[in-house]
Amino acid sequence: MDALRYYLVPMVTLAAIAGFVLGGPFVWLGIGTFPVLMLLDIALPSDRKMRVRGISAAADFAIYLHFPLMIALYLAFAYSVESGSNLIWGAPSSSWQLAGSIASLAWLSSVPTLPVAHELMHRRHWFPRALAKGLSAFYGDPNRDIAHIVTHHVHLARIIHRGLADVA
Repeated sequence: MDALRYYLVPMVTLAAIAGFVLGGPFVWLGIGTFPVLMLLDIALPSDRKMRVRGISAAADFAIYLHFPLMIALYLAFAYSVESGSNLIWGAPSSSWQLAGSIASLAWLSSVPTLPVAHELMHRRHWFPRALAKGLSAFYGDPNRDIAHIVTHHVHLARIIHRGLADVA
C-alpha cells in the first residue's frame, strides 16, 4: 500500500492522456489535476513517516514508467489534433481547446517531469541517466544533468564541507 504514493504522477499523466483521447473539453483534464493536487496538498497533513522497506522495485517502476507515458501524452495530443477531436484552429471552440492543450502539456512537461528526471540523473547507470536526458527535453533542458551533477553538486559539497569545518 505504501508504494501507491509513487503512482500519483503516472495517474496524473494517464488522466491527461485520457483527456486528449476523448478530445473536446476533456483536453483540460491534464491541467485540471493541478487544482486537485493543490487542494489535497493543502488539506492533507504532512507525511513525515519513514518509508516501508522493500518497495524500491515498485517505486522504481513508477519512475521508469513516466518516460513512456510522456511519449504517449504527446502522441495522444497529436492523435487528438489529427483525428479532429481536438480542434485547435478554425472552429469557435478552437481557442479554448488550444489553451487547454497547451496548459495540460506545459503542466505535465514541467512539474511532475522535473523531479522524476532529477531522480534519474542521480543514478549511476547509463540507462536512467539517458532517460533523465529524454525527460528533461520535455521541459526544454536536455543537458540539465551536466550542469546539475558537475557544477551544482560539486559547489554544494564544498559549501557543506566548509560549513561543517566551521562547526567543528
